[in-house]
Amino acid sequence: MEQLSNKFNSIVLSPFINRVTHQPENIAFCIDEVFYTYKDLALEISTVRNAIQETPNITTPIGLIANDDLITYASI
Repeated sequence: MEQLSNKFNSIVLSPFINRVTHQPENIAFCIDEVFYTYKDLALEISTVRNAIQETPNITTPIGLIANDDLITYASI
């Protein structure tokens, strides 16, 4: 399991954090002809994370309703 975590960190997480940190104004997504930057995505991720952390006693899996929008990608 640790090997999978390390692989995720090196292939997905580290490049994403690097992009947010060093090139936040680059385009991350274009959804319905609206462009979103890595900064926009990072802010949305923070919003989702904060909402989850503020919900007390989450002990069961949560569901995700998926749409073609920034909040869905941030939630994933």
